[in-house]
Amino acid sequence: MKRSRQLNGEAPSVNEILDALHGHELFKTRITREIKQAIKQRWEVVTVIRGQAKAKGWTPKLKQQQRQARLTVHRIAALMDNMSPATLSRRLDEYNMGSPGDFIAGIQIEEAGRLLISTQLPVSEVGQRAGYSDAKSFSRRFQKVTGKPPSQFRKEARRGPNRRDATPPA
Repeated sequence: MKRSRQLNGEAPSVNEILDALHGHELFKTRITREIKQAIKQRWEVVTVIRGQAKAKGWTPKLKQQQRQARLTVHRIAALMDNMSPATLSRRLDEYNMGSPGDFIAGIQIEEAGRLLISTQLPVSEVGQRAGYSDAKSFSRRFQKVTGKPPSQFRKEARRGPNRRDATPPA
């Protein structure tokens, strides 16, 4: 029915629109949950790898394992019922959610912001926990998205929107 309406130029029904919106929200919720879980699992793997490297030194095998732990579009697509990266890209595009890389990066930055506000972790570790392999790329991306370096974001978020740096008059 939907297809024939589209071919005839008829507008979709209210129920068809609501079904599409509901599908969009379900997809967004699911992919967000999967990416957050992948970020957490990546951090657990990287922590184990770093512990082994601390004990034995960095071997080529450990370096390879760390590279393989990266968050990639292929990995996220596989978490979505083995969806292909192309299908994942089409679905994100269909729902106006941006490219897979941008969507994943947005969730990483959101997670980093949460960690910056709620923990005392060094910025470099926040970046690692959010899925970035080095502090420099994390800081660059964070500043590009938020307009502030991570340390400034943390300071301002903790200070609150209504507090001022100025000392009160004597």
